[in-house]
Order: sequence, then structure tokens, then C-alpha cells
Amino acid sequence: MEPKKPARKRDGRDAPPSHYPKDPALYGDPTNWKYPLDTPGRARLAKRYFSDPANRRKYTPEEQLFIDQRIDAALKRFGLAPGKAPKAPKRPVRAEKAAAPLAPPLVKMPKTEAEMDQLGLEEMLLVMVGAERLARAEDIAKDRVQVEDHGSDFLLAAVKEYTVLIDGKTRRIEHDCPDFSRRSQARLFCKHIGAALLAAPPDEADALCRAVLKERDEWIFATGTRA
Repeated sequence: MEPKKPARKRDGRDAPPSHYPKDPALYGDPTNWKYPLDTPGRARLAKRYFSDPANRRKYTPEEQLFIDQRIDAALKRFGLAPGKAPKAPKRPVRAEKAAAPLAPPLVKMPKTEAEMDQLGLEEMLLVMVGAERLARAEDIAKDRVQVEDHGSDFLLAAVKEYTVLIDGKTRRIEHDCPDFSRRSQARLFCKHIGAALLAAPPDEADALCRAVLKERDEWIFATGTRA
């Protein structure tokens, strides 16, 4: 079977979306401006998304092969193993796996917008991350946190072997660590999201964190699945 460039799809884009590359060569599906591959984080996300059967069945087998090859080539270019979505190494159970912090947070969850407006970035992070996890976020080495794209309503970062995506336009947070899969049920952040926000420009991190805090029930906290 020979790979074939995807045809135009009903849900395809007419142009690259905001915050994404303008060169079609940097997409797994250049025809429809889907699956951007210009950064390691986006290549990992492309592998994860295109491993979903619901996304794959939109394409013929030849088109799937075309996209798979482009995604795998990008992963290889970034030093990531092609052929499958990257997995986190197995590690022993750590204290952060507990359902709640060992100590109470320093700042309680605000109940009104007026209370939220009085919080600074550090106080918002204490609410959403918790004191102990925030301390761990601050301890992550700077070279293990890479902000790949950012704005007042968007953040894409690689933290250690994980990916953090906060999209204010779609009100969606995506992250793939085990701790977030538990904390997302309470609509809270883990240390990796805290580290990503700490590495972003402070005014942008403030705007993102404030938007989440004010509209938590309207945001999607999506836990990443690895193929």
C-alpha cells in the first residue's frame, strides 16, 4: 500500500488556526491543516490524537499511512521514538499520588468573582495546585520545562516527559500525567501544570489561571491517553 496525501475533508480547515505554523509541510495532514508537527509537544499530541479510532476513520488506509509516516518522521526528528505515542517510564509510587495534599492549602477556593479578582498569580496557583505540589513544581529543573507556544489565552509546554496544553478559546486543558488524571475530577491542577504556568510570561499565566478559576465548571479537564 502506498501512502496518499489526504483529500479535502468536510471538517477540514481552510487556513492554519491561530498559534499554529503557516507552512503546510509542518502538518501531518497538510490539506486540512491538521496535526501540526512543528514542536515536540505538538508532535506528541498529533500521535495521541491520530491514534484515536474516531479520528483515523475519517481517512482512507492510504491517507492514514501518509499521516502516520509524517508524524513518525517528526517524532524521530525531535528524538522521540516513532511508531507509537511516547510513554512515561515506570516509577515507584510517590507521595503525590495521594488523593489530597498532606497539608491544607494556604489559600481557600474563592466563592465569588470579587474574591477571585483579589488573588495574585501565586495565590491562584496555591488554590489550583496546592502548597505541596506548587513547591514541587518550583523544584522542577528549568531545563525540564519548555514553553513551546504561549499567549494570553493559550499555553503549550513540555514538562519532563509530559505535555501541558491550556486553550482558553476552547476552554480545554489537556495533560497526561497520572496525578492529573485524579485531580482533574476535582478540577484542580498538578505540579506539571503549575510548572508550565510558572515558566510562562507572568501576565499571560495570570490571565489563563484567572480564566480557569472563574469558569472552572465550563472548562474541560482532559486527561491524556497514550496509545
